[in-house]
Amino acid sequence: MFFWDVGAIVIRFVCNEKIITAPNDPNKLLSEIASDQGLFLNMRCGGEGSCGGCAIALTSGKFITNKKEIDINNNCSRSALACKTRVLSEDAEISIPRTALIELSGNIDQDFLLKPYVADTQTKKFVIELGENDCDHYVSKRDHFNELLNQKLKMRNIYLPLDMLQKLPYTLSENNKIITVTIGRIRSYWFVINIEAGDTLNTHLAVAFDIGTTSVVGVLINLINGSIIAKASRYNQQVIKADDVASRISYASTRAKVIELQRLVIQDTINPIINELCLLTNNIPEHINRMAASGNTIMTHLFLGISPQSIGVIPFQPVTCEPGEYLAKDLGVQINPNGIIDLVPCISGYIGGDITSDIYISQLEKSSKTTLMVDIGTNGEMIFSFDQKLFACATPAGPAFEGSGVRYGCRAIAGAIDNIKIDADAGITYTVIGGGKAKGVCGSAMIDFIAEAFRIGLLNSNGRFNLKMLNEKNLYVDAPTCSGGSSIACVLANKTKTLFGEEIYISEQDISQLLQAKAAIYSGLKTLVLSQGKTFKDVDHFILAGGFAKHINLKNAICMGMLPDLPLELFEIIGNGSLAGAFLSLVAPKALDEMRQICKLPTIVELNLDPSFNDHFVDALALPNMDLEDFPSVFIK
Repeated sequence: MFFWDVGAIVIRFVCNEKIITAPNDPNKLLSEIASDQGLFLNMRCGGEGSCGGCAIALTSGKFITNKKEIDINNNCSRSALACKTRVLSEDAEISIPRTALIELSGNIDQDFLLKPYVADTQTKKFVIELGENDCDHYVSKRDHFNELLNQKLKMRNIYLPLDMLQKLPYTLSENNKIITVTIGRIRSYWFVINIEAGDTLNTHLAVAFDIGTTSVVGVLINLINGSIIAKASRYNQQVIKADDVASRISYASTRAKVIELQRLVIQDTINPIINELCLLTNNIPEHINRMAASGNTIMTHLFLGISPQSIGVIPFQPVTCEPGEYLAKDLGVQINPNGIIDLVPCISGYIGGDITSDIYISQLEKSSKTTLMVDIGTNGEMIFSFDQKLFACATPAGPAFEGSGVRYGCRAIAGAIDNIKIDADAGITYTVIGGGKAKGVCGSAMIDFIAEAFRIGLLNSNGRFNLKMLNEKNLYVDAPTCSGGSSIACVLANKTKTLFGEEIYISEQDISQLLQAKAAIYSGLKTLVLSQGKTFKDVDHFILAGGFAKHINLKNAICMGMLPDLPLELFEIIGNGSLAGAFLSLVAPKALDEMRQICKLPTIVELNLDPSFNDHFVDALALPNMDLEDFPSVFIK
């Protein structure tokens, strides 16, 4: 935990005795002061005070919290939310539990599958040899340059931006015998991205991004041959303000906050990834001439600095579904200032470019099979396809499977428990990413735990522990809750096997969060299928998209009732389809145009308008489901 002494505010991290000092500002919330010092508290509700993620302990000093003044002496402490609390006294002491802090480090899964393609980019780079005194025949250097382009490309009327016109006298000089020209296409016209002296063909690069609500993944591409030469990732720094799409919409209530969220995703997330990609390959950002990005509709809006507020209210209308192309210098993206940025078009307010990419990669619009597809993330987006018709919906699954809202939940990083097995006799065994001691539990392991515990009778259908079995196995612990109460919990790793010297456990409160997330996914799928007069029995192909889906144990996901009870051979995992779509939009000549057509195909099914959705959701809160006929293969002890 941290100890915070305000006046000079002193934060002491007991595990490594790290001390950070900061001045108190009575106009700032404790969460803001912590953020200024690089301590990002879990505020998945966007600072509304509804999630309890930033719960801290006030141990000394005067405070105002929820409009009430309180005076704490050294002999007692009081729980409070950092997003609703300010310091009134010159000196104060605050204890911040480790679990209130957001984990913003670690590797993120970057793999994706591709359909076959022939590389042919919309950004071209070529060398032109200059003859001696060959400009004497032209009225101006610009006329000369235009003729050089025509001779090389058989193209006229290529747009020359002002900054490139300013470069002409230096590049078209008698000192240069060779120049390299980069041109890019935007829809129907071409323009000059760069003019360089000498031969620079070996630095013709692009970047593709999946801009996720929780994480952002980028790949560096050699545009000469369409190959990927480096990968990097980073957690979307917007999470320090709000965790999921709903809370991010809520947070973006003013123009200033929209710009703040744009800065966090571009300046603090995307640009550092670009710098990392360049360092890995001994390049510089200016060598990158094009970028493509794919993400949900809210992330696309915030990337462009557009308010997503209209998406959060009926009729859930975005400002734009087809965001178009932009120049890097207009958005502050640190590549070639004239580099073109393409954004994969979205389908609706809650069905984004990531799903457009998934459809394109899986060729779902051309399939003759009855297919269900779900992209599992903080927002569960689903497509149902039959008779070459597409129907789409989205459900707020929330970030529980990505570690938020679960006390010891974390993302799939080094130190995370990623696989759990429970034997009635041998007890709990697990694996840790990277080996060594555990620091938390990632989403795939949470699914394993619930399924395994349910199979052996450690959990009942309501997600409640069998106390007798817990005590017999010496796994019982009382877990504190944000409200000041306690929750029954099962120990996964004892103190000697964790990085921070305290037990890692999963509580009934944690399980409740996870069951709500799985219920949102399953009820969305069921409602979508039934809305078209079909059942799961009609489905003969099931596609799982998203980085998280790749790590799911399908049998366990079915056992806990997150996925329909279908034969395992019907499932196909395509990985990060969003990143794949962004990549292909850079290297496949017709990809982006085809995706612009795809995004017009789905019919949107509004789950909030379907009265059966709430019933299916309530049923799905049970393990595996209240309607046991949906899960004939699940063995119930």
